[in-house]
Amino acid sequence: MFDSKCTSYKNQENPDICLTSAFTSTILKLTYGMNISEDNDSDYVRVSELVLAAFAEAGHPGSFLVDSFPSMKFIPAWLPGAGWKRKANYWRKLGEYFSHAPWDAVKEQLV
Repeated sequence: MFDSKCTSYKNQENPDICLTSAFTSTILKLTYGMNISEDNDSDYVRVSELVLAAFAEAGHPGSFLVDSFPSMKFIPAWLPGAGWKRKANYWRKLGEYFSHAPWDAVKEQLV
């Protein structure tokens, strides 16, 4: 599984994509029994990359003003300047999808 991802002609130019998709497909195979092939580039691989990027951005201390002023968490999301809150809601939905979708797919296969 790992070798087929990294030797493909599609991913030779960008080893980061190669390794990310290889690790994601290996984890999904071991955890859920899903076969993710390069030809069938799964939503799970794309969403995992988005979730990883969200963790990297949100985990950087001081990347959002709400880190310095915790009372800002009570500002409504529609207010101008609260783009961080809309971004956090989007990231929450991605995280929920990434944690629930593979499990739901396995449950559907069993039924």
